[in-house]
Amino acid sequence: MTAGASEADPRAVTEREFLDELVAVTRERVATEFLYLMASDGAVIGVQWEQPGMDHRRRYRVRDACPHCVVLEGVLALAPMLPLDVMRAGRARPQYETVLRTGRLPHLAFARPAGPPGASWLGDCHAVDGDPHSTADCPRHAVPPPTGDPLELRLGSLPRAVRELYPHDGAATADLQQRLRVAQDWRADAQAVASGIREAAATWAFLRNSCVLGVPVPGVNGLVLTLPPGRAPDDRPLAELHAATARAVPTGGPLPYQERACLLPEPASGTHRMPTYAGAVDLTAAAPVRTLRLPAPRRPLSTTGRGVLLLYEARHAMGRHVASAPVRDSA
Repeated sequence: MTAGASEADPRAVTEREFLDELVAVTRERVATEFLYLMASDGAVIGVQWEQPGMDHRRRYRVRDACPHCVVLEGVLALAPMLPLDVMRAGRARPQYETVLRTGRLPHLAFARPAGPPGASWLGDCHAVDGDPHSTADCPRHAVPPPTGDPLELRLGSLPRAVRELYPHDGAATADLQQRLRVAQDWRADAQAVASGIREAAATWAFLRNSCVLGVPVPGVNGLVLTLPPGRAPDDRPLAELHAATARAVPTGGPLPYQERACLLPEPASGTHRMPTYAGAVDLTAAAPVRTLRLPAPRRPLSTTGRGVLLLYEARHAMGRHVASAPVRDSA
């Protein structure tokens, strides 16, 4: 691969100048096979056009604008030209912001498909080491580094709806302590595998910072109660949470998952050995939630096997951003 023209120092431009140049250069470089929009340290945006035998890279610092907002506006500007279909253009933002919340640099990557001309380009978002935040960030994207452990819970004061799942508070505490142990063991195995592997760092950060403990609601498939740390106990009964969720979650059409996901450890030993991803509805937040079910098998896998499987399912969960709305009987 021969390196083409590049700019070592970022150029200061307005948002309009950046978008116009992004579109103009992309239109000019018709042989581009891969296109990258990359957040860089210090509020710099990198753009790279790759074509056979030649790479072309430019770096920009956009004046008086959030660099992350500008990158996402760039996706919308490119969508009709590459083209990007509605699904790929629409999921660029949640993919980008998911990586951003892990404290790493999001790099949006687009690839020309092998199909007929006019087919939508493929899209993904990679996570790269570096500090994605600066004083130029808008309030939406100025995400502070996560603090605390989402699995550090005070089990002495539980939400009323969670207590209703058990015959008495002692049973609730014992069950949740076991669920926490199962979740912490799985997460520790994922950390052991991810340690030192750059490609797994963003997925591990998602597991470590964005996954809270959840408890399935017995007898109702797809309903969970989450236990985010640091909140005052919710005194609403389970029936009230269920009614509030039914009002809040509309029928028909796609719905965005909430930013956090939840771990659903199984306290009792069973035959299932592998973690699984699934969508659910969180009655605590009255919103769809991504879940990772963590079994406690009688014959456990190796540490490496458990870690690899959980990272795989977590990476899959990171890429899911929209849930199908429930269809309710109107009778």
